[in-house]
Amino acid sequence: MDVRALEDALGGRPFTILSVTDESPTALAALRTLGNVQIQLVGSNAEAAALVGVRDFNLVVVNEEDDWDQVRDLIGRVRAGTTASIVVQGDRAGRIDRLRAVLAGADSYVEPGDDWSFQPLLESGERPDEKLQRLLGRRLARFGGQVADEMISQIQEHVATAGDNTSLGDVVRMAAGEVSIGRARPIAAATMPVIRRLLADTTLSWPDAVFSNVGSHYRPKGGDLEILRPDELYWNIRFPEHADILRTQPHVVVGGREYPLQTALERTAWLDGLSTSVSAEQLQGKKIVYAFNATNGSFKLPGDSQDWHQVVMSAEFQCTEEGTAPLDVSYRAGHVGEARIEALLLVDGGSVARQTIELEVRGAKERLERRRTRGRGSLPISIAAITEPAGADVGLHLEPQSAWLWADGRLQSRFVWSQDLPRQVDPVARQAYRELRGLSEKFAAGTGLALLGQDGDDALVALAMIGSRLHQRVFTTWTDRPAPAKMQQLADDLSRLGDREHPPLMQLVTSGYSLPWGILYDRPLKKNAGVKEVDPAGFWGMRFDIYRDVVPAPVGILPRRGRRCRLKPIVGDTVPRGRQQLAFIEEMAQALKDPESVVQDPSRSPKEVRAWAETDEPSDLLYLYCHAVPVDPATVDIAKPDKSSLVFGPTEQSRSRITLSQLRRWWTPVRPANPVVILNACASGQGDVLTGAPFVDFFTEQWGAQAFIGTDWPVQAAIADAIGRKLLSEVCDHRVSLRTALRSAINDAAAQGNYFPLMYAIYGPNNVQFCASS
Repeated sequence: MDVRALEDALGGRPFTILSVTDESPTALAALRTLGNVQIQLVGSNAEAAALVGVRDFNLVVVNEEDDWDQVRDLIGRVRAGTTASIVVQGDRAGRIDRLRAVLAGADSYVEPGDDWSFQPLLESGERPDEKLQRLLGRRLARFGGQVADEMISQIQEHVATAGDNTSLGDVVRMAAGEVSIGRARPIAAATMPVIRRLLADTTLSWPDAVFSNVGSHYRPKGGDLEILRPDELYWNIRFPEHADILRTQPHVVVGGREYPLQTALERTAWLDGLSTSVSAEQLQGKKIVYAFNATNGSFKLPGDSQDWHQVVMSAEFQCTEEGTAPLDVSYRAGHVGEARIEALLLVDGGSVARQTIELEVRGAKERLERRRTRGRGSLPISIAAITEPAGADVGLHLEPQSAWLWADGRLQSRFVWSQDLPRQVDPVARQAYRELRGLSEKFAAGTGLALLGQDGDDALVALAMIGSRLHQRVFTTWTDRPAPAKMQQLADDLSRLGDREHPPLMQLVTSGYSLPWGILYDRPLKKNAGVKEVDPAGFWGMRFDIYRDVVPAPVGILPRRGRRCRLKPIVGDTVPRGRQQLAFIEEMAQALKDPESVVQDPSRSPKEVRAWAETDEPSDLLYLYCHAVPVDPATVDIAKPDKSSLVFGPTEQSRSRITLSQLRRWWTPVRPANPVVILNACASGQGDVLTGAPFVDFFTEQWGAQAFIGTDWPVQAAIADAIGRKLLSEVCDHRVSLRTALRSAINDAAAQGNYFPLMYAIYGPNNVQFCASS
């Protein structure tokens, strides 16, 4: 341990330690040379209990004993005072003992010989038991009720009686069974990652965290602790003149008052703001732009003396090894009530990271009662869109009551309105989805990606009509009046962007809008237009390579995945064209020569899917060919998105089906790989303002899909067969990105007069690619 670093961090402040041990830990023994550190050793927990009632300590080291009731009692006594931190010291490396310590209220667990760090104990932070409550509350919210509280209670009971041979998994499974027999498996599956992460964070064997000679550096600055890591930068957001706003709960601001707000990429993670880490190497040399969006509030940029905006965007910063210069803006809270600040980090033009600050706005004369919080969790972010091709050329951020457009990293337009636009758009969108289903059934597929006879011309006109009507409802003609002039100007700006020959990358960040964005048509179109009056470049999906913002993939799962590609086919053999799909997949398997490419055994029925899902067999690419049947939004009051089904029979009404709730139960807690998912099925990406997009949400959130390809409306079997072959060949054989594979399929079909492939959409980073590491 770097004693001098600790001395500098304390800055002369007294630091008192009570250690219940007859063997002084290595870390404590080294501190006797510091004059401002006082260490008092006692021989038993009972002696410590008597002392903590008399005086306060900055740190209490509790000795693990066989009598855990006594240990818990001592920790409870310590917590009743003002002691900052509690460490349990024991020689048991098992996770059960570490979990016991956390649940009892300790901050960390340490073994006597460990050269452990004091840094996490110097400043108040969120206690592990509080963190467990928060994380489980978020993770188990979908199960409703008091499931998170009940799980923690049951885990405490089972941990208290666990034997030497009881594993952590045993405890969690038994606890989940007590909470709900029917849902025990998915509850346990959702709980295990949270506990594993928590125990990893509370083990004080941190030789490379802060006070280490390997990989990290430390120095005090401005009275706060500063952590330096050569491989990381920190995206920081803070109120530099009002640090208590983010240090306390709730985050209180006064309506109408101005607050300086600052953000930067830095080598340091500050304690008075939100911080989250990103890869320094991947950001090196990139163009960085910061954007802020306020709900019930506004911003003003430096030098802008008068104008306040709901959305602001910075000029470009060049990211160096040390990060970027700070961006300073002014924030003004709105009316009394709830408010939110959403911050976006744009890398080479694309939104790759997001942090949200929930605020409570109070009146100027209202007493600002705050309670000190022991920490705040910053939102996890994905760095999956930073590697090449980086960012996005065009970004559209569309909220229910605001819109803004950026291009080449610069804010082009921004404005707000008072209505909830998705509610107006949704009825038109539902009608469009019904018409698109009818089109898919009406026009017969020919050979490959072509349509029969004149069907291509008729389908092109019909798609343009639907796309034009949807575009008008969003940007031109609202329900009871014309759209605001700024919205119409936004539509004009977008109509001039894009290139059919070289489509730029467009990122859609939308909330509440469920639309088939690829067929939005923004060229003039008469009601009786013929095929000659339709310009295919009017479709957004022809001029742009679109990807849609969803739940980010886990940090560290990058688009360039290496050459290993384990393809798992899930193909219903009685689904129309299912046998042809299986034959093609078998041909692929036989033709593969790369040892890193593997085609796993296909699953053809619900029984086979369950047998596979309940194993821990790793799969990199999941390809599903079946029917996808979302719940009917008209029955949303009595149905749930989890009742949406994958159907493996000849029709969507077949009884051979799997609901999403069943898939959730079957999926094992920890998978060795985060898959890419292609769900080549009818309406697999279709969304609704009431039910959301159930298949997209399920595979990206529950199964941890890194990226997802689905369809916006029902697809004819012959076209799905041809598109599936094309996508698999491009991704698996030619090792191109999802973006390139889908663009190839769209262009091949368009060359034959077929624009139905515009129904296929990518959710998440579209530059995912199976290839050799660069």
